[in-house]
Amino acid sequence: ALSFFRGLSALFGSPSKVRGGRSKKKMQSYDEFMKDAKQMQAGWKRTGEIAAKGPLARKWAIMRRSAEIWGYFASFYLKEKRMENKFNSGKWSEENFSEERSKLGAEVTQNLLKLGPTFIKVGQLFSTRINIVPKEYIEQLKNLQDKVPPFSSDIAVQIIEEELGKPIDELFDTFNRTSLAAASLGQVHVATIGDQKLAIKVQRQYLRELFDVDLGQLRQLAVFADALDLQSEGGLLDRNTQRDWVSVYEESKRLLCEEIDYLNELKNCDRFRKNFDDPKFRHIKVPNTYPEFTTEKVMAMEFCPGIVRSFSCQHDFYLASPLSHQTNNIQFLLTRHSLLRKISSQQKKITDKEKLIEAGIDPVDIATKSAQSFLEQLCRHGFFHSDPHPGNVACEKGPRGEDRIIFYDFGMMDSFGSNERKGLVDFFFAIYYDADVKAACDALERLGMLRMGGDVDRIAVERVGQDFIDRFQETLQVDGKWDDQLDAEERKRITRQRRKQLGEEFLSLNADTPFVFPPTWTFVFRAFFSLDGIGKTLDPKYDLTRITLPYLKELLDLKDGNAFKTTLLRLGKRVGLRPVDINQFITQPRQTAKIEDIAARLEKGDFKLRVRALEVERMMERNKLLQKNTFNAVLSCLFLNTGIALASLAKETIFGTIPSKIPTQLAFGAAALFGLQVPRGLRKLKKLDSYNERYGLKA
Repeated sequence: ALSFFRGLSALFGSPSKVRGGRSKKKMQSYDEFMKDAKQMQAGWKRTGEIAAKGPLARKWAIMRRSAEIWGYFASFYLKEKRMENKFNSGKWSEENFSEERSKLGAEVTQNLLKLGPTFIKVGQLFSTRINIVPKEYIEQLKNLQDKVPPFSSDIAVQIIEEELGKPIDELFDTFNRTSLAAASLGQVHVATIGDQKLAIKVQRQYLRELFDVDLGQLRQLAVFADALDLQSEGGLLDRNTQRDWVSVYEESKRLLCEEIDYLNELKNCDRFRKNFDDPKFRHIKVPNTYPEFTTEKVMAMEFCPGIVRSFSCQHDFYLASPLSHQTNNIQFLLTRHSLLRKISSQQKKITDKEKLIEAGIDPVDIATKSAQSFLEQLCRHGFFHSDPHPGNVACEKGPRGEDRIIFYDFGMMDSFGSNERKGLVDFFFAIYYDADVKAACDALERLGMLRMGGDVDRIAVERVGQDFIDRFQETLQVDGKWDDQLDAEERKRITRQRRKQLGEEFLSLNADTPFVFPPTWTFVFRAFFSLDGIGKTLDPKYDLTRITLPYLKELLDLKDGNAFKTTLLRLGKRVGLRPVDINQFITQPRQTAKIEDIAARLEKGDFKLRVRALEVERMMERNKLLQKNTFNAVLSCLFLNTGIALASLAKETIFGTIPSKIPTQLAFGAAALFGLQVPRGLRKLKKLDSYNERYGLKA
């Protein structure tokens, strides 16, 4: 309840006043905020403890958590809108607006940290989205990648001993009680056995219970999004795409629950390493694992720090100094924190371009290799890293001097079946090499992204798809700019031109909603977004679309089973000697006879043609609105006249003993009710006409 009222006070509290470019209220820095780490983590633990006590306690934890979460996010939304209004109205300069946005970004980052592991992950995702998140927020959210407070090492030792069944000094020759790094889900300690150096990951207490509470909040948000049917132009929210946010939530929940099982992560790590166990992938490094020291809550891996890294093993680790074995007093935590800042200044993240160059590592090469490694995971392995944010990737110089990428954190992994992999490869070849819209649509059907059935206008889909492929090929060949790289006016001009040419097709797509967003692709897009953010940070000219083109040559063997067969089929397509072409030549007489039979039966009336008239459909939709408005207006006038007639009876009564005042009020109320529907209907009609005009079609 207290957190809820704190959120309310934040809603109506004004943002820091800006006068002359200076703020009266001093915003607490992230490092200063981290000094309250112990108290903050106590809040996480308390929620988990309450939820673990039983069903009734869990319901109370959910109510308590709901107030906290919605209070924070409502506060952010209103403050952001207020700042935008002040900037747009000219009350704030661009400099002041940027300064205040940085402060709000710091507040949001700190609030996400207060909310705990689930929401730290949300912040991590957005911290790489430099194309959609303002740079002021990005700079603050980056702190969540590698600065999460550690928990008591005594608790860590207790968990290790309980899980592995032996005292800590019997398990390892040495064990550093001060954590090397801390994360949203756990923390890492360094241990040794002989000359082997191990990174021991320990999971936070009550993590599963906290996840259960937070995931319930995210499910509410998914249900809310489904109910609103949020729409925007382009992307996943386009009105021609079907969305099921609850299914997306279920997919996210499945992967998050798998992530907090370290036995599952061990299997994932071994499988990932085996997939890249090839000389041509010597630039990919995956740590070794130790099954004898791994349980559901503890995991042992090879210690691979790399040259440049954020020391992340289970998301965004926070560097720790091995200077003391005391971890329970606050003064020690504060002292250690200042020491950590000095250490972390020498250990930089993969997105620190300048430090990469200083270490002799080519940022452009790293950006390209990371993209190609992900394409390899998707198209060939069908098993991919779902969370490659900067805290989970490191760099080093390999034994031969090559730039090498180190992957960490294999808890959040997902897989594709052979059908999805073939569909993805076929789609890439269709749009990059063959420019074949039919093959591209077939591939989308195989991927589950394009619905099949009689209610889908495949011709309209292919016409719009052909326009996309033509523009894609033109941009690719002349090394031009993609649509999202153009200025706003140029994008509007191109959009108007496309709507004028393909207005009927766009309206058909919006009516049929032929495209589907499969929940299994949720984390594919997340990984793409993370890598895209890393790539654009390392290389201003980074373009994942163009990186894909040369890489496709290595996937020839996947398209039709082997590279030789694919080459023959592509050659046969050009000269018309494919198996399908030969089959058409042989069966042509039978096909001609079949066409003649259909024509004859049409003449006899055995068949009836089904014709879809889009213009008629639009007219019927508009007429339906007009009729509804007319009906509401007539009823409103009817009840109004009835009310006036009843009011004229003065004090006389009708219906026996019922006074005329009551039916008069009812009549006037009904007249007002139906009368109010008329302007609402007129707005809908105007909106429909405006919508059609956008696609070059007038009512």
